[in-house]
Amino acid sequence: FGRKRIIFIYLIIIGISSLIIIFLPDSKLSNSSKSYYFLLIKVACALSNRVFNSAVFTLVYIYTSELFP
Repeated sequence: FGRKRIIFIYLIIIGISSLIIIFLPDSKLSNSSKSYYFLLIKVACALSNRVFNSAVFTLVYIYTSELFP
């Protein structure tokens, strides 16, 4: 159950950060200092998506090789 739990947690993190990216306002709409922070949050969420997506792919690759030798 170790790998399944980690895969589940990583997919939840990917989903939450994707929702954060969707609901943050665009930085093009206003030129305030808040838009800069929104852009930084979007970039951080996008990078975390990439990292966790790569980790999930690696874990699924290992998990399926254990299931189907």
